[in-house]
Amino acid sequence: MTAALRSILLAGLLGHSSAFAEGYLGWSFGMSKAEVATVGDASRYYSFSNGDLGAQNEPFEGNGVPISFYFGNGKLNRVMLIPYMGNDLTKAREAWRLTYAHIKRKCTGVEVSEAGPGPVQLEAALAIFDVEASKLQQGQRHQIGCLPMSSSWRLWASVTRLANDSLMVSVNYGEP
Repeated sequence: MTAALRSILLAGLLGHSSAFAEGYLGWSFGMSKAEVATVGDASRYYSFSNGDLGAQNEPFEGNGVPISFYFGNGKLNRVMLIPYMGNDLTKAREAWRLTYAHIKRKCTGVEVSEAGPGPVQLEAALAIFDVEASKLQQGQRHQIGCLPMSSSWRLWASVTRLANDSLMVSVNYGEP
């Protein structure tokens, strides 16, 4: 089944339940782990040591990326996609461009943490990324986010310097 067909079918199926809030594709905030694992082929899911769930090769901007599902009180409260993880700053920058485009399509504008309040255009966001990503220390991150932020979901992206000195670009959908 194609990702587009899966999304259409899941939207129809989940559209009948008012108990679920917004999320990403067919996964909605408030789902239990068992409900998350019923979206698509159940065999593609795996558990993390903390009990959260993950899957590989999920759709994001025309690519297949790893996805993680985080739960609080047994209910889905955040979905994280990882368009890039590695040591290549050029590839991390390209993933950042994709995250910007993704957020821009979902929101009126994109806010960049180091630029202050207000919308920032792509070229400015990439110029700030070039400066910030290269100077990140382990555990530090640079972020962009949806402007304005929705009252029913949050959408933001981070580039984080990991303990092994690699960069992780992530896109996050979270409950407000």
